[in-house]
Amino acid sequence: MHATDAGVEHDRACGRRWDVACLVLLLLVSLVPVWAFGSFASTDGPSHVYNANAIAHYLDEDCSAYGAAYGFNRFPVPNWTGHLLIAAFATVAPPVVAEKLFVSLYVLLLPLAMLYAVTAVGRRGQVAALLVFPWVHGTALLAGWYNFSLSLALLLLLIGFWRRRSESGGRGTTAGLFGLFLLLYLSHPVTLGAGLLAVVLLALHPERRAVARDSTGRPSAALHSAWRRLRVPLLCAAPFVAAVAVFAMWNEPLPLPTGGGFAASRIHVLLNYFLTGPMGPLQSSELRITLGYVALLWILFAVSLRRTVPGRSRAILWLFLAFVALSLVVPDRFGGGGNYGLRFATFAWLTLVLWIGSSAPGRRGRLLMRVAPVLAVLAQLLLRAPTLAQVAEYRRGMSEAAVSIDRGASFLPIELHPVRFPRPYYVPILARESASYPAAERCLVDVSNYEVQLISFPLTARPRTRRVYRDDVSLDEALVRADVPWLLVSAYPPHLDAEARGVTERRLRRIQLAYDLVARSERGGLHRVYRRRAATSGGKP
Repeated sequence: MHATDAGVEHDRACGRRWDVACLVLLLLVSLVPVWAFGSFASTDGPSHVYNANAIAHYLDEDCSAYGAAYGFNRFPVPNWTGHLLIAAFATVAPPVVAEKLFVSLYVLLLPLAMLYAVTAVGRRGQVAALLVFPWVHGTALLAGWYNFSLSLALLLLLIGFWRRRSESGGRGTTAGLFGLFLLLYLSHPVTLGAGLLAVVLLALHPERRAVARDSTGRPSAALHSAWRRLRVPLLCAAPFVAAVAVFAMWNEPLPLPTGGGFAASRIHVLLNYFLTGPMGPLQSSELRITLGYVALLWILFAVSLRRTVPGRSRAILWLFLAFVALSLVVPDRFGGGGNYGLRFATFAWLTLVLWIGSSAPGRRGRLLMRVAPVLAVLAQLLLRAPTLAQVAEYRRGMSEAAVSIDRGASFLPIELHPVRFPRPYYVPILARESASYPAAERCLVDVSNYEVQLISFPLTARPRTRRVYRDDVSLDEALVRADVPWLLVSAYPPHLDAEARGVTERRLRRIQLAYDLVARSERGGLHRVYRRRAATSGGKP
């Protein structure tokens, strides 16, 4: 081996060691927000934990209220994966810990799946996998889209698997594709469609050596070659695509959004591309980080377009452009789901990283790809820590108060503040569904839980289990219903609730007409438990 070749190989070995060191460091740092606080902060996450815990303890004698209130969905809805994993963890751990175990699995799986896909697309660009870390605790996870978040890792595994095995074929390839499409269906139907699109484009735009081997110059030969590559993935995906079609027709539509509709949702998508990315900033100080990180990725993308790499497949670039186009044209809500623009934008960002990795970045580019994610993740954690601690403390107080509610009873969480969120907005949003934690801990029936009232999830409410919303009309309804014997009433800290004090006082007076105060949380007294007076049960207060 020449001295020059030995030096190049030594540099590559050092680079790989640095890549591994950065990967391990970022994995450990990404686990800190999961385990450093009493509970994991997300919006819809508590509702998923509540339903998964009900699945895990559905047959337990202590939780017989679940069987009376809920039944299993007869349709194999594409929202099972996250619930099954959390339910499995909930059989050996408390609900809050079960959620943390699930989130930890996702935190580890997404970057490793990106590494698997990047190395399948361009083996010398593995350092690009580090670019995904600032998105791990991003929009999808903060929103509590647990099934969707897990499906992102499965999408990357599908792309990496098909990129490696598309030319080899065989039973192993067929079984692997079928299994990945099955997991994608059970995780999220939109990501299933994204995975099928990815496989089709990769099959239609194979590596140049595969094209040279298959091409004879005849159009019929080109079509036959394309069909040979597409036949297996299409057959593997067909039953799940058909199931999604049935599910979309059978599912109940979500109410149309107010406040701008399609145009407003496209503005959010454009802001995602040029300002926030999938990082989901919680406050203005994080916007500087996200803006800088988004700008860096666009610069790396522009540089990658100028680099010519032999054998580089253009399918990833076409896939990126397809996801961008879909994010800008698909309706924001249909088939019982929503936020499709932001979901397709997330797919676009993932494929952008794959394309950057396929360009075999130079020394400066590799250094930038190591340093930028580390700085972004550390800054993200430091800036968010006070907010995450505040949300965890708020939820801990709620669980303290809920101990006074009889185990297995039905209760209604009431927010004393108006529906609109006071500023800073992130604390109310992340605490919105927090009553699901004490409900899961004590096998309570939360009559306001949104998930069991939809037919998109594994558990559904029985016909006699009427849902109560948390607005003023539902509060009036709850006050005259004997099947809501308990209220868990929560207020925000004074600095968040100042603008709504008049409204909260009026709601509290109406509650006190029919309910007696039983307990208050020790932490600031923000959470109170009320029990219906026997004399007014079933009557109008």
